[in-house]
Amino acid sequence: MSGKRAYGSGSISELRTGVYKLRWRTGIDPMTGKYRMQSETFTGTKKQAQRRLAECVSTTPKGSSVATVEQLCDEWGRAANVSESTMARYAYALRGVPAGFWKMRASDVTPPTIADVYRQLVADGVGLQTVRKTYTALSSMFRHGVEWGWVDRNPCRNVRPPALERIEYVVPTPADLLRMFEIAATKNDSQSVWLRLAMATGARRGEVLALRWCDVDLERGRVSITGSMSHKGRGATKNAQSVRVVSIDGDTLALVRHWRLQCMERSLTLGVRVADDWYVVSDDPEAGRGVLPTTATHRLNKLAKAAGCTGARLHDLRHAHATMLLEAGVSVRTVADRLGHTRVSTTTDIYGHVIAGADEAAAATFGGLLSAENR
Repeated sequence: MSGKRAYGSGSISELRTGVYKLRWRTGIDPMTGKYRMQSETFTGTKKQAQRRLAECVSTTPKGSSVATVEQLCDEWGRAANVSESTMARYAYALRGVPAGFWKMRASDVTPPTIADVYRQLVADGVGLQTVRKTYTALSSMFRHGVEWGWVDRNPCRNVRPPALERIEYVVPTPADLLRMFEIAATKNDSQSVWLRLAMATGARRGEVLALRWCDVDLERGRVSITGSMSHKGRGATKNAQSVRVVSIDGDTLALVRHWRLQCMERSLTLGVRVADDWYVVSDDPEAGRGVLPTTATHRLNKLAKAAGCTGARLHDLRHAHATMLLEAGVSVRTVADRLGHTRVSTTTDIYGHVIAGADEAAAATFGGLLSAENR
């Protein structure tokens, strides 16, 4: 039996007459830093074995890794450029994925594998919204795997998750908002401030809670959205977006100015001064700690119940803000900018029914103007 002989990135060893062992490299594994090898036993002539080896070398994908799906998920969790709250929602959605899936080699996952995961989640009674979130998380995870060379392709690309029925949001009316605000104002604390800011800016729950005094321009009536509060504390905004500046109305500005004076008076009794990095919304006398999102939600639930708006959520204040502006004829681009949507299409997808109504009103207005012109 002769020794093996190298042929480029592969080698041939003659096991016995007419039988050869072919081995070839498939690149360096990013998990181990070592060459990955594949092998095959071939029966035929030596020239045929050489041609077969050349075929294997040229057609074998070079990007697969020995990493498991679980290892890929761990690395993705550390590297993904998303907010802590978004990653927390991804983690919640992924909890229902079958345990065996995580032990698979990531490069062995195929579109049918992903489809099986979706079917199993639905069979286990997981809500379609959560299944859709699972799809988003897995797709992002495997997309990173492709970029890192851990897998050759994203198996989620050719698989559609279960379709969702379109959700028509039931948002609080202006009268509902006023009742909740009036009740919050009787508390003589920051509740009325964060509620009014949430109504007036359309910012996300965590974004309002993360506001510091340095983010509020009390002269020009502007609020800079620079971070988001999560259960872990202050962090980046959703999708790590750049700072966005949102103007606030005069009544809201007057309320925030009054609250600032209250904070200053309170801090003076403690022998300290209000600092720029103190939170606007805080239960801490020195405002060094912000209010957690779960606490704000609990308080909103109480306010909504007292105002007869049971079921209203903090996120519904965001929907109310957008709906009221769109119905008033404010451009979709402006509303999208205020909400922090990176794409206008996101706004139109969510509020398409509102935009359609505004468009009909605009047509009627134009008709009225044209008729008046002809008279």
